[in-house]
Amino acid sequence: MRAEDPVALIAQAQELAPDLPQPHEQVLVIVDRDQRQWRDDSYFLVDSEGQLQILWFEAEPIQRLLGQVILVMRPKRVLDEDYSKDLWQMDE
Repeated sequence: MRAEDPVALIAQAQELAPDLPQPHEQVLVIVDRDQRQWRDDSYFLVDSEGQLQILWFEAEPIQRLLGQVILVMRPKRVLDEDYSKDLWQMDE
């Protein structure tokens, strides 16, 4: 709610964290383009040779920051799909 200039991007989970158990799912990434000042506790969207990348920097980067990542959201997943097949277990 505090984002001044938010933009949503679709990314592959493997690009953000290659060691995820399901790396081939898409995630929603919200970036605040108004927040371009480096902070050591944040990830940022940068232009790296014509490709958008989300990176964390230990020290202030040379690259121009395009915005601060404020949210990464995975799609909702049903853990037990057979659970919802029984009518008596469904919510009304």
